[in-house]
Amino acid sequence: METKASIRTKYKILRNAMPENIVREESQRICQNISTWEIFQKAQNCFFYYPLGKEASLLPFFKESIQKRAAFPRVRGEEMDFCEVNSTDDFQEGYFHVMEPKDEIPAMDLAELEQEKTIVFTPGLVFDINGGRSGYGKGFYDRFFQKYKKVIRVGIALSCQLAEQVPMEAYDIPMDYLVTPEKIYKVTDNRDENK
Repeated sequence: METKASIRTKYKILRNAMPENIVREESQRICQNISTWEIFQKAQNCFFYYPLGKEASLLPFFKESIQKRAAFPRVRGEEMDFCEVNSTDDFQEGYFHVMEPKDEIPAMDLAELEQEKTIVFTPGLVFDINGGRSGYGKGFYDRFFQKYKKVIRVGIALSCQLAEQVPMEAYDIPMDYLVTPEKIYKVTDNRDENK
């Protein structure tokens, strides 16, 4: 099996080679899949991410989904906070050149969160349909999921980001679902579909 480092490099090259118009089109199809998805419709909180480079963009969808509580991550040392935002004007460049909620926007008190009704849309470099994910190697999402075990973990993948198998370490937290332009995969059985 390929090593984690080699698979990261390979899929980063594949993603970066995608034409902008295809990334845009596939992102739109991902947004369409989410909009009609029952799990999303029942969710109260949606944690988005601000796309970096050619990551799938959920930003158009964020603008339409504002009736739910929407939040984006902000890096604080080794941890990641989520801040509630209402507009794409609420961002500034932050860690790793990723756009983050402005400093004056307070972090949410996640202890009060209904985790089972919170979807965390999760970026990455490569995914598999068994819940495997590899990001940029900094571990922010894995540490977040370790702390908040009941949130609904949803990987977001362009068509070129799907591998047969992603090597997983003991500390890697698998996704519950994977959304691609083609379909939504339910990748673990530890959720009650009827919640």
